[in-house]
Amino acid sequence: MLDFAVDLARRAADVLMEHRRPLRRPDIVRRKSEQVRNLVTAADLESERLIVDEIRAAYPDHGIAAEEGSGGDTDREYVWHVDPLDGTVNFAHCHPFFSVSIGLARAGRPVLGVVHAPVLGETWAGSADGGSTLNGEPIRVSSTDSLIESVLATGFPYDRNESPNHNVDNFQTLIMLARGIRRAGAASLDFCYVAGGRLDGFWELSLSSWDMAAGAAILLGAGGEVTNFAGEPNILDAGNVVASNGRIHEAIRGTLAPLR
Repeated sequence: MLDFAVDLARRAADVLMEHRRPLRRPDIVRRKSEQVRNLVTAADLESERLIVDEIRAAYPDHGIAAEEGSGGDTDREYVWHVDPLDGTVNFAHCHPFFSVSIGLARAGRPVLGVVHAPVLGETWAGSADGGSTLNGEPIRVSSTDSLIESVLATGFPYDRNESPNHNVDNFQTLIMLARGIRRAGAASLDFCYVAGGRLDGFWELSLSSWDMAAGAAILLGAGGEVTNFAGEPNILDAGNVVASNGRIHEAIRGTLAPLR
């Protein structure tokens, strides 16, 4: 199934690249509800159609949770969590930090994932119990064991003007405790950067299962730790996540403001 997902993510990324012009913004199909920041492009829709059709043909007994709504049967034991274009805002603004993210969960637990970033030329892949790779080479999390030596990543919800859980308070706290914080705009790649030791930790709120499933499986396979803000493993339903090399996990989690 991992080989299947790797091949499919690369094919879906080819679709994205057909729509991409490095210096010309693609057409925006729509904005989701009233969230002007939350975009959908034609590339999102075409990529998702390819992925969903191929999964249904290969694994008809599996469910699919897909960002643009073409999945179904999410009460099945095996559910694929599909983000056909993670980092749509980046993509729409000609920024290279975006990916195709395909993860598989069994009984709600991420078990394998592929995150392919075509402009960066990087394919992250792995299984929670079987190890993870970048372009076929094994990866491991960092050995950083203190916040002051760590570089973290985070993001902010689209509805940050209205939501009390806007994450600005957490950013303000952790920027004073860490070596640095990055905000790159694609959660799937933030997970992978922790898995590969480029980052030491990552936290975010208001995420969906397709933002997390693939990256979480890859990070677990690289020896990292993934929980929700409460320290529980059920991130796919929680919508919030703390992901780390394990050594600084509780240091990050202990600083986060209680959810309102």
